[in-house]
Amino acid sequence: MKNILLIDGYNFIYRARAGFSNGEYGLVYTFFRMLRASIERHNPDQAYFVLEGVPKQRIELSTDYKGTRTKPTDTFLEQKSRIIELMHSFPLTSIFHPDHECDDVLAALAEKHADDGDVVTIVSTDTDFYQLLGKDRITIYSPIKKKYMNESFGYDYVSWKSLTGDKADNIVGFHGIGNKRAQKIIATGTSLSNWLSEGADRKVKYDRNYKMIKFEDVDLSTCKSVVPEFDQMSIHNSFRDLQFWSIINDRSWNKFVGTFCQL
Repeated sequence: MKNILLIDGYNFIYRARAGFSNGEYGLVYTFFRMLRASIERHNPDQAYFVLEGVPKQRIELSTDYKGTRTKPTDTFLEQKSRIIELMHSFPLTSIFHPDHECDDVLAALAEKHADDGDVVTIVSTDTDFYQLLGKDRITIYSPIKKKYMNESFGYDYVSWKSLTGDKADNIVGFHGIGNKRAQKIIATGTSLSNWLSEGADRKVKYDRNYKMIKFEDVDLSTCKSVVPEFDQMSIHNSFRDLQFWSIINDRSWNKFVGTFCQL
């Protein structure tokens, strides 16, 4: 049995942006300080850094999927690329599927490792992972709430979200359906079926929402992955070029790299 850590890559990067320090590469600096803290907190035997692909199936269902998201700046994109490049020198497996979102790949990894008897921790603030709550050996750690979550809600989360919608992904819910009413509607399969049959277009919209929210099946053997050696010299040189002096000074460097030596 191993302790597996699954990091939602872009979610992690965007959180670093929210609190990054000053400086030309402040986002990169904050990201790697956060990464070290996360590895120290969870003490995994193996860690994955999961990245985004193109959500082809969801875009086919709705061309406006995620259409309300703000376009990132060139500065952010440049620093994000630098982070992903640097991650190839750290002993975490970077993985993505070109035709699936990070969420789908991460969920597939979580369920595979849990089925193999490993203990899995997912690090993300994305509520889509609530679909996995209640599954044996899978826990979600919320960096915002600073707590672990492993208990299910007692109702079908995907059905509930199909009714209420998801503003973050531009999935429109049903008018007048809030959290409590959605829970009442899905209390039993019969009550949901009855509610859907009351309107001509309800089931069509519900089924489309359900398909967009539910994790897609991913063949992990078709994912693209990088399993690097821990190249401490390359990291040190890169951090020196970026002037991350507080990480590479004599007092801090051994502690920094020592955190990752367990992987």
